[in-house]
Amino acid sequence: MKKMFLAVMALMALTAQNAFAVNLTFQFDINSSGTTLYPCNAGIRHLEPAKICYDRVSGNSCTPSCAQGNTTGCTGTTTPQSCVCTGEGTGNYGSWKLDFLNAKTADWVDNSSPATGFTTHILDAPNSSSAFNQLFANDGLSFGKQITELTMNLGSEVYGTEYFVDMCFRGPQIDYTNAPSLNFGVKGKVTVTNLRSSETGAPNYQDVAKLNSKAEIKCFMTDSFNNCKKDAIPGVTTGCEEGENSSDYYNYNKNSGNFTPMYTSAQETSLLSDASMNSGAGKRTPRFCVIRYTFKESVPAVRKWKLQQARACTFTEISEPDAEMPELF
Repeated sequence: MKKMFLAVMALMALTAQNAFAVNLTFQFDINSSGTTLYPCNAGIRHLEPAKICYDRVSGNSCTPSCAQGNTTGCTGTTTPQSCVCTGEGTGNYGSWKLDFLNAKTADWVDNSSPATGFTTHILDAPNSSSAFNQLFANDGLSFGKQITELTMNLGSEVYGTEYFVDMCFRGPQIDYTNAPSLNFGVKGKVTVTNLRSSETGAPNYQDVAKLNSKAEIKCFMTDSFNNCKKDAIPGVTTGCEEGENSSDYYNYNKNSGNFTPMYTSAQETSLLSDASMNSGAGKRTPRFCVIRYTFKESVPAVRKWKLQQARACTFTEISEPDAEMPELF
């Protein structure tokens, strides 16, 4: 009888515990999307320069008539034998075609290096002051590609080549409409290094070419994805209906202005600096940007025969360093 009473008490205690148990199942969503920045396009051009004549002994300028044997056109110590001229100036020589870029590209891979599908490009410079011969015709194509190797080969008789490289930026695919106030900033810098500085007598490319550089950035900025499907590039891929082409979406633009000399400034030159990329209410987050770095040989002189070798390095930063998180409690 005593054993039965204890068993009944234990059963009642277990029943009492179960009667007051509480269970809850709760689900929540996670959205994860980072940023990616990669070289995506490049181009080259060279406007045919005027004919250049010079005295190969003194280095002074001379006239075409002197070079052709007309001694009355020679001045000072210059003779027809010492006066030489470039082949430019008639439109028939095309030495600008000796400038070309060599690149290797692949399909863009999300924050990783491509393993297959490489394409080699060789593009010669056109005779133009406006149109570049470039890897990809528009942003819609370049956003889907990445450059893995790039070399500018410049063999034109006269300096004056202009070339560029583009960086493509894809921002996070997070809806920041009701998020803390964001304030993105951008920095763009360029360094050009003489690769033959240790060799006696080797020309310094950026010095003899009087190399200049400038930079510009254009971005599609918005906090909301109400009008765009995820993974859609505005104006390029289907899924965004606000405009007909990518230029309709670039609502932030900034450039460094005129070309900056790379031969008189410090080794590293700052071209872009904007601590506040805000372009109005509701347009604060950079979703898609193109940053272009352009280089131009500015001296109207005959190109040095002795090989010049340099390396250009671009530095691009888009960041949000000062976001203030709200108090939750």
